[in-house]
Amino acid sequence: MRSPAERLRALVSRSEAKRLVLRLTECRHVTLDFSGVDVVGQGFCDEVFRVFARAHPELVLEPTGMNDTVAFMVARARAAARAA
Repeated sequence: MRSPAERLRALVSRSEAKRLVLRLTECRHVTLDFSGVDVVGQGFCDEVFRVFARAHPELVLEPTGMNDTVAFMVARARAAARAA
Protein backbone atom coordinates (compact mmCIF):
# COMPACT_ATOMS: atom_id res chain seq x y z
CA MET A 1 0.00 0.00 0.00
CA ARG A 2 1.30 3.44 -0.88
CA SER A 3 1.72 6.19 1.66
CA PRO A 4 -0.44 9.35 1.33
CA ALA A 5 2.57 11.26 -0.01
CA GLU A 6 3.20 8.59 -2.66
CA ARG A 7 -0.46 8.61 -3.69
CA LEU A 8 -0.23 12.31 -4.43
CA ARG A 9 2.93 11.88 -6.48
CA ALA A 10 1.71 9.05 -8.73
CA LEU A 11 -1.69 8.58 -10.35
CA VAL A 12 -1.46 5.38 -12.29
CA SER A 13 -4.58 3.27 -12.34
CA ARG A 14 -7.84 3.36 -14.21
CA SER A 15 -9.67 2.95 -10.89
CA GLU A 16 -8.01 6.11 -9.52
CA ALA A 17 -9.17 7.94 -12.63
CA LYS A 18 -12.72 6.66 -12.26
CA ARG A 19 -12.85 7.89 -8.67
CA LEU A 20 -11.54 11.28 -9.81
CA VAL A 21 -14.14 11.81 -12.53
CA LEU A 22 -17.18 10.58 -10.57
CA ARG A 23 -18.54 14.05 -9.87
CA LEU A 24 -16.96 15.98 -12.72
CA THR A 25 -20.09 15.62 -14.85
CA GLU A 26 -21.68 18.28 -12.65
CA CYS A 27 -19.22 20.82 -14.09
CA ARG A 28 -18.67 22.47 -17.45
CA HIS A 29 -14.99 23.36 -17.03
CA VAL A 30 -12.57 21.40 -14.87
CA THR A 31 -9.00 22.41 -14.08
CA LEU A 32 -6.93 19.38 -13.15
CA ASP A 33 -3.86 20.58 -11.25
CA PHE A 34 -1.03 18.07 -11.50
CA SER A 35 1.37 20.12 -9.35
CA GLY A 36 3.31 17.72 -7.17
CA VAL A 37 2.38 14.70 -9.30
CA ASP A 38 5.54 13.09 -10.63
CA VAL A 39 4.03 10.44 -12.87
CA VAL A 40 0.70 9.36 -14.31
CA GLY A 41 0.01 5.98 -15.82
CA GLN A 42 -1.33 5.19 -19.25
CA GLY A 43 -4.53 3.71 -17.78
CA PHE A 44 -5.17 6.82 -15.68
CA CYS A 45 -4.68 9.20 -18.60
CA ASP A 46 -6.64 7.03 -21.02
CA GLU A 47 -9.60 6.86 -18.64
CA VAL A 48 -9.68 10.63 -18.00
CA PHE A 49 -8.58 12.17 -21.30
CA ARG A 50 -9.97 9.63 -23.78
CA VAL A 51 -12.80 7.55 -22.29
CA PHE A 52 -14.32 10.17 -19.97
CA ALA A 53 -13.64 13.11 -22.30
CA ARG A 54 -15.32 11.34 -25.24
CA ALA A 55 -18.32 10.42 -23.09
CA HIS A 56 -18.68 14.07 -22.00
CA PRO A 57 -17.73 16.30 -24.96
CA GLU A 58 -19.51 19.28 -23.39
CA LEU A 59 -17.03 19.30 -20.50
CA VAL A 60 -13.68 21.07 -20.84
CA LEU A 61 -10.75 19.37 -19.11
CA GLU A 62 -7.84 21.74 -18.52
CA PRO A 63 -4.73 20.08 -17.12
CA THR A 64 -2.25 22.43 -15.41
CA GLY A 65 0.94 22.17 -13.36
CA MET A 66 2.29 19.27 -15.39
CA ASN A 67 5.93 18.24 -15.52
CA ASP A 68 7.28 16.92 -18.86
CA THR A 69 6.48 13.30 -18.06
CA VAL A 70 2.87 14.01 -17.12
CA ALA A 71 2.42 16.35 -20.10
CA PHE A 72 3.65 13.62 -22.45
CA MET A 73 1.18 11.07 -21.10
CA VAL A 74 -1.73 13.53 -21.21
CA ALA A 75 -0.87 14.52 -24.80
CA ARG A 76 -0.64 10.86 -25.77
CA ALA A 77 -4.10 10.09 -24.37
CA ARG A 78 -5.60 13.15 -26.03
CA ALA A 79 -4.06 12.17 -29.37
CA ALA A 80 -5.60 8.71 -29.04
CA ALA A 81 -8.98 10.31 -28.40
CA ARG A 82 -8.69 12.43 -31.56
CA ALA A 83 -7.53 9.47 -33.67
CA ALA A 84 -10.42 7.21 -32.70
